[in-house]
Amino acid sequence: SGGIFYAAVQRTPTPGGAINDDYLIYAFDIDLSTSGHVVNWWGIPVAPNTPTSDISDLYFSKDTGTLYVLYDGANRLIEMDLSGNVIQDYSNVPVADQEGVVIVTHHPSLSADIYLASDSGKLIGWYSGFAVRYYDADKDGVDHFVDCNDADPSISQEQTFYQDLDGDGLGSSVSALFCQNTPPTGYVDNSDDLDDSTPYKPEVTGDLNLLHDGNFEEGGMSSWKEYGTPLIAEKFLETEKSTGNSQVVHLVTKAGAGIQQLHIPVTAGHTYELSYEVRVVQGALYTRLGAGDSNHDFENVQQVAKLSSTYRVQSRRFVAPTTNDFRLVMATRGEADVYIDNVSIIEVDPNNLLLDADFEAESPWTWKKYALDQREKVTDDIIFGNKSMHLSTPLATATGVQQTGLSVSKGKKYRLRVFYKVNSGRLNIRLGDRNSNSDFLSGDPIFFDLIQDSFKFNTRGEWKLYTRDFVPKEDSNDFRLVLNLKNGEAWLDDVSIVELH
Repeated sequence: SGGIFYAAVQRTPTPGGAINDDYLIYAFDIDLSTSGHVVNWWGIPVAPNTPTSDISDLYFSKDTGTLYVLYDGANRLIEMDLSGNVIQDYSNVPVADQEGVVIVTHHPSLSADIYLASDSGKLIGWYSGFAVRYYDADKDGVDHFVDCNDADPSISQEQTFYQDLDGDGLGSSVSALFCQNTPPTGYVDNSDDLDDSTPYKPEVTGDLNLLHDGNFEEGGMSSWKEYGTPLIAEKFLETEKSTGNSQVVHLVTKAGAGIQQLHIPVTAGHTYELSYEVRVVQGALYTRLGAGDSNHDFENVQQVAKLSSTYRVQSRRFVAPTTNDFRLVMATRGEADVYIDNVSIIEVDPNNLLLDADFEAESPWTWKKYALDQREKVTDDIIFGNKSMHLSTPLATATGVQQTGLSVSKGKKYRLRVFYKVNSGRLNIRLGDRNSNSDFLSGDPIFFDLIQDSFKFNTRGEWKLYTRDFVPKEDSNDFRLVLNLKNGEAWLDDVSIVELH
């Protein structure tokens, strides 16, 4: 209620009579905030093999959490916990007729000064080097002087957390110390945000693609090692591609062979996305990911690209294993003629349903075209990372990008976020179920207001954030996001669809 006062008596306890005669040491709970009255009291039982009378003084040290009990006739000083259990028993106290004791600690020193008063000698004895142990309430090995929360054994030292003003899970450089293991509201455990006024804009430097020369635009093939003995594994100036980079790798084999990269710097437990473009003229291309092994996939997964007259995008999301030699192998199993381009491995948000959501993959084709194919990735106007998606369409025509085949569940809540910039024309942001031309809420009473909000016009040179929360009406394995531009120019970046919990 405010404070505990300990008191002791010299007479011997007399069990069986009044209850207040049963003890030598008593504790009184005193209301210090209002009345100053005793609101509760209890006795501390006499410990076995300790004196049953003649207590001449008590001293409680809040530093050690210990009661020091002085017995005059028995010439003993006994350390007790607050339940009366003996911690240490000293006999032959070096001052006669003791009537007082005080302990003075000097944290962090484990030696204290002890003062003992004698009524017969009318003196005070002072002794240094008295051994003490400091109070550790939660028994975590860290005393209460140092422990930031001595009531919680899971935490003893303040942790640094970073302010997250925009609530995107990415912290600014502004930090504060908190005595807890998890960040409080408004803080996170990282300082990765480049701009904490704009959600999902982390500090990013350098190329996000973990592969060297993934777009094959550097000279030579030094970044890629041969797997087996291909007849041809060389760069080739491609004229069949309508978009993307000019150089591709031409792979011709008689038996199983291909190209690979070793020691790819993935982090165990992190989520990544493999993406590449491939055109197979003869045979097939088998792509696998190995942990110190080029012959076996670490998840027993093998992507197969079969005959195709055009370039097709292959992608795969995975969680990296523990290894210091992660590998990508792209090889055939016999006679084959294959063209490969824009290979990338990029770390992604594991909760995002979208592939290549930040447009950092080498290929622009992970996002399918919608209407005219006027999609291209650019590096000169971005809000996140190194690339954004640029859309441009002539007067009275439409273009766009979309992702199909998304899996969503009936009744669950999701959030769509799109960073966009529109110079001219009209950008329409649409969610469809097995249909790219109409929103899944078409015909719903709220749809008119919703569709009007999804039209985005000239943003006057600024990036804007569009957010929409939605609940699918049915389970679907072909939910779609369509970003459709008419009569103008726009940029897109850092798109996400995540389930809200």
